[in-house]
Amino acid sequence: MLNNREIIKMCEVLAEQENLRVTINESIKCGFYAGCGALVGGIFGGPIGVALGGSLASITSAWMSKHKFKSVVEIIREDLTPAQKRTLTENMSRALANIKPEDYVQLATLVLTSASLKEVVMKELCGFLLKELNLRMVQ
Repeated sequence: MLNNREIIKMCEVLAEQENLRVTINESIKCGFYAGCGALVGGIFGGPIGVALGGSLASITSAWMSKHKFKSVVEIIREDLTPAQKRTLTENMSRALANIKPEDYVQLATLVLTSASLKEVVMKELCGFLLKELNLRMVQ
């Protein structure tokens, strides 16, 4: 069976390979700004103003929030408390409970090459980040 450090490392490798990132409360703000831009544009320019105002506000808010996404690897390494890391490893161990003991030796390689194992680990990692940290994934 894998120890906690190996499970965390496996999650980091997979998150890095999949280029997983999370938004940090910016999606809602961007949507709000786009809506406000469309409203103001509609008031002053009618239907064309809605399109132009919404587009301009969307582009501007996207540009302003371009550095407000964080990689899942950074979150695992820097933001998780010891208790959260323990919860992640416990959840991951349960998710991988049906793996044969001989497969644990090659688990890192298997996760990266086996679509079904990758799916199990990704589902558990995404679920953990959403449930424990209220973060949503983007790829």
